[in-house]
Amino acid sequence: MTLVQSWIDSLRLLKPKNLQLFTMVTLKSIVEAYKLMFRFFWWVVPALILFSVLLSLVGPFTFPNYYGPLEALRDYNLYWFYFHMRELSYVLYGLLFLAVCFITRPSVMQKNWSYLRTQYRKIILYWLFIIAIFNVSALVVWYIFLVLFFLDSEGGPKNFLLSMWYALKMIIFNFPLILAIGIILRFPMWFLNLLYYHYYGNIIIIPTVIYNIIGVLLLPIGICTYANIYIKKLHDQFDLYFKPTQ
Repeated sequence: MTLVQSWIDSLRLLKPKNLQLFTMVTLKSIVEAYKLMFRFFWWVVPALILFSVLLSLVGPFTFPNYYGPLEALRDYNLYWFYFHMRELSYVLYGLLFLAVCFITRPSVMQKNWSYLRTQYRKIILYWLFIIAIFNVSALVVWYIFLVLFFLDSEGGPKNFLLSMWYALKMIIFNFPLILAIGIILRFPMWFLNLLYYHYYGNIIIIPTVIYNIIGVLLLPIGICTYANIYIKKLHDQFDLYFKPTQ
């Protein structure tokens, strides 16, 4: 399969008939993801919202110039409070991100605490390694595909490296579709930016705290959408990722 042909095939998902079916399937998985997320991780969402609010309040007092150098810190203890709270929020967000991936992927196992613990044990060490290298927010689609590919494998370092490559390959061979879906999913944030700009005039982007809160609350929507793309494209383009059995 050539790259151009793959791009053309990927965009067929956006045809009205195909898009309608895809949307209905995705909405169903989103509803289920929200149910299970709030059932098992009801405490993580308010914790992340609280941390986001606290970070936005403490940040200006921690840094005289919010983006200034470390030497310009006003208070060393306040900095460490800010730093640890920020790191804890990253950990909680990562746990929630993985949980929604676990919940969303098709599985014959019942999705309970036992299932979640099994998936965490399988990937957690590799996940900690990867987020120490890359920025989470900048590669969110690649992360989703990476987690899904790895969970569908037998595990281990070799399969994790292969999953990294397969995730990148899926993005490359379906880039127009990924881009189009990304624009659709980002539209609500762009719309909020526009409203915020018209309300305050000289402020172009909405505050980070609002961005973070909305991002946490809408997390299942993005993951479920890309997870269903993963499921469909893995079926349609199976030979791109795995050698056919003889």
